[in-house]
Amino acid sequence: MKWLILSALILTGCTEATTAVRPIVIDSKPIERTELVLPNVDRYKARDVNWTIITPENAEEIFAELERQGKPLVLFGLTKDGYEGLSINTKEALRIILQQQAVIDGYRAYYVRTDDKIATHNSNQ
Repeated sequence: MKWLILSALILTGCTEATTAVRPIVIDSKPIERTELVLPNVDRYKARDVNWTIITPENAEEIFAELERQGKPLVLFGLTKDGYEGLSINTKEALRIILQQQAVIDGYRAYYVRTDDKIATHNSNQ
């Protein structure tokens, strides 16, 4: 019986010491958005491209005109399939550029929303 009373006293003493209430401290500070640093991107400036269709009927005339203008008598040609490939490549390049623009727009929208949320948070401090 003595051991039972002694054990109860010891346990009671331990529970009183551990149940002390400590105040919760909330330390709230304004937050700031981390700056996004991206490199500048050059502007695309398309150059004029003049296409000349050469057929057996006009080949001599075109070479004579190039010679008259003092230009080298060199022409680069494409077959129908080559021209289609060039057109498809240009279309694909434009598609990728538009996707990149969508990513940039997404970053821009994200940062506007983030700035708004940070401003709201900081004004409530």
